[in-house]
Amino acid sequence: MLVSFRSSLSCRLLVVSCFLLISVTVCWGGEPENALVVTPSSSGQILAEGIAQAIEGNFDAAAIRIDEAADVSPGNINTGRAAEILDDYIKRLEIARAQRQDEFALAIEQVRWCMLAEEYLPKLAQDGTVQKLRDSLKEAIKTYNKMNRFEAMKLATVDEAPEVVSKAIESLKSMRESFSQAQELLSDRDGPYAELFRTLHERLNEQIDRYERAWDQALIETDDEIALTAVRLKLIERDVADALIDLESIVGAKPWLTALSRAELAAELSTDRKSLLDNEWYVDLIAHIESLGADAVDQSKWYDALAAYAGLSRLAPDNEELALKEKIVRRHVRMLGLYGKDDLKTSDEETVDQPVTPPVVPDEPVEPDEPRWHQIVDGADADIVVRAIEKLKGLYVKAVDYKKIARGGLLSIKVLAETPQVANTFEGLADEQKRDTFIKAVDRLLDSIQQRDRVGEMDLYQCFEGVLRASEETVEIPTEVLAVEFGEGLVGELDKFSNMIWPYNAKEFRKQMLGRFTGVGIRISKAQGQPLKVVTPLAGSPADNAGVKPDDSIIAVDGKDTKDRSIYELVSSIMGPKGTKVVLTIERRGKFEPFDIPLIRDEINIRTVKGWRRKENSGQWDYILDPQERIGYLRISQFTDKTAGDVGEVLNQLKADGIESLVLDLRYNPGGLLISAVEVSNQFIGSGQIVSTRGRQSPPSRTKAVPSGAFLNGNLVVLVNSESASAAEIVSGALQDLGRATVVGQRSYGKASVQSVITLRLDRRTREVLASLKLTTAYYYVGDSQRLLHRQNGSDNWGVDPNVEVFMTPRQLLRWQEIRFANDLLQEVESSRHDEDMQKQFSADLQLQTAAVLLKLMQFQEELAVANQDSPVEFSEPATIGAH
Repeated sequence: MLVSFRSSLSCRLLVVSCFLLISVTVCWGGEPENALVVTPSSSGQILAEGIAQAIEGNFDAAAIRIDEAADVSPGNINTGRAAEILDDYIKRLEIARAQRQDEFALAIEQVRWCMLAEEYLPKLAQDGTVQKLRDSLKEAIKTYNKMNRFEAMKLATVDEAPEVVSKAIESLKSMRESFSQAQELLSDRDGPYAELFRTLHERLNEQIDRYERAWDQALIETDDEIALTAVRLKLIERDVADALIDLESIVGAKPWLTALSRAELAAELSTDRKSLLDNEWYVDLIAHIESLGADAVDQSKWYDALAAYAGLSRLAPDNEELALKEKIVRRHVRMLGLYGKDDLKTSDEETVDQPVTPPVVPDEPVEPDEPRWHQIVDGADADIVVRAIEKLKGLYVKAVDYKKIARGGLLSIKVLAETPQVANTFEGLADEQKRDTFIKAVDRLLDSIQQRDRVGEMDLYQCFEGVLRASEETVEIPTEVLAVEFGEGLVGELDKFSNMIWPYNAKEFRKQMLGRFTGVGIRISKAQGQPLKVVTPLAGSPADNAGVKPDDSIIAVDGKDTKDRSIYELVSSIMGPKGTKVVLTIERRGKFEPFDIPLIRDEINIRTVKGWRRKENSGQWDYILDPQERIGYLRISQFTDKTAGDVGEVLNQLKADGIESLVLDLRYNPGGLLISAVEVSNQFIGSGQIVSTRGRQSPPSRTKAVPSGAFLNGNLVVLVNSESASAAEIVSGALQDLGRATVVGQRSYGKASVQSVITLRLDRRTREVLASLKLTTAYYYVGDSQRLLHRQNGSDNWGVDPNVEVFMTPRQLLRWQEIRFANDLLQEVESSRHDEDMQKQFSADLQLQTAAVLLKLMQFQEELAVANQDSPVEFSEPATIGAH
């Protein structure tokens, strides 16, 4: 029988060392002349060291030690098993490292391409060549975006497949014609830009050739052949899209945007980020982007300015000057987006449509895009702001810096007045004299605040009243607009997790907190001027049961076109009371005519607990990752009031199934309810402190583990990444701190603040909360050590730092997420094909592979410990008994 240890890693290593490092001397009578000496084999000692190094994440060193053990004792079954566990993993690890280096080199090369385009495109614009290039490329990309691709093949029947193939090949021929026209424009030109264009064009042609051959050779006589063809097409489409993006990046109106994104990618991929700062290409890029950002501000091109300063801030996260510029520009973008009657383009130049790439989808519903101003301010007034200010002094986690938040509120109002496009909405701002008078009044309030040594609560009230009075006397901006913008500005200066819940989004906020709502159960997205797009139906929802598919276009809701309606309006029209009907008109790749899907709205429960794979023909989750090694897998997408109960049920079932080790996947988990995190932690921890909270005014609290969980014993690995936050960090941090789990992945987000939802307005009749303040009232500290995980400004240490760090590149993550996303949607699965899909998912997920390897090694280590309890010494040579 295997022994399960809930002790820490160090205790586990000590057990093995005690058994494998014993040395015994036995002698009979007096001083031994020829004594019996029994020692453990040196291979056993080396093997123990190798396994210990691997469990700590030192895989390369572990492989060397295990090879040494094999040399000392060839044919040793224990050494062979350890090598078998490690060898395949290390091969995958080496491949992943090589991919990281290749992606890093490519990112730098792409930066150089874009900077070359920045230099040469203005010269080509003089004779109209650039616009002709863009027109040709735009037409080709538009054709690609509309053509039948792997999704159409995947959904096609045997009868429909020939037409899907025919239309795809026809589209590819049309693409070739557009690209040929583009190439001819530069055929007689010399110089580095023309040469680069020809090189990238040739690469694209090679990928289109591959793609066309795949369509031409498509196997479509059976459903299995169609499914296999769809898989092959998908693999090639990724390469086609990459080649298209490369070519577009040097032809589009803003190569600097791509250069900036590729520089961020290079910084992320670099194993020595600081060394980038001295590279010539990096220095030139930063100077160029700073200049472009300043020009964009001067010309009121707020989206360009935001792209520039936000990118620079990500490259230099500790630069306070850049952070301030980004904050101000972001406010201008907010004003433009809500109140500006602008066409939302970032400049007057025409851009090339980007190739479509599969979305990376979170596990919770997508929030609607920002509505227009009359919707967002509906129900807001000055009283809500006054009530919010009243709550700060007694409840905020730190002493309130009234000077800072007053300045934030006033600056928000000033930015509103100084965003030129807003004058198209509020007539008072179109009057230059009135606008200047109003701005001067706001400036006087700002100067008054800045000059004071002490600023208090009453000063903040007076600033708000001063804004309302100045507006009434001059520009007459609606009071509800001033209330929203002043409130957003002051709360935004507290911290990035405190925010106002205005009447317009109160229902959406409650829905997300509860994890359930009434509707049809689809996640959606929308591009401006385009139909509504289905990201995914939620499993078991009315939309899912009726056959709504990912990537479907919803061209009408109840007969009304979706193209020119806001996503906010569309969400409202799709959602509704339980039992009522809504009709979605669907356009789908491979279906040549739109069709209607009638749906009956129902209560939608967001299932936050998921397993490794879908069970055959049931759609239910299977939580066993490796039956042979008895390893389970449990993924939590967020923490709601139902999460802990669902986790307990799963763990009890795994225990009944004989599972002895578990992977708990908290990657991309944004958090949720604190009580849910505590209850989930209790499933794994029998003693010790899980979390404590401390605030300035709120009394401290400590929560200790209750020894009643379903998985208090057994090896446990927790997966986290940079998107694991809040409640996910409480669970992973406590399990790590108390020695219950090994954490694998990448450093977590670093949000360790407790937000309390404070009611600001209540409907007296229905008791429904109409407005509230989500305010940071405390910090939480995990484990017995009471570690603060919150990321402070300028801090080098935050979040949950993995015991074993495993980096995955964005390309690797995208590949893994695409496969996982597709597998998550499956309801009815065919066994052999699903086995292949799950193997692909596992192969693409290096972090999960690492967790599985560690759990196998931990089990093996324990088996060795048990074996050595029964036989603590091992004879390396025949015994020799000396007579005296």
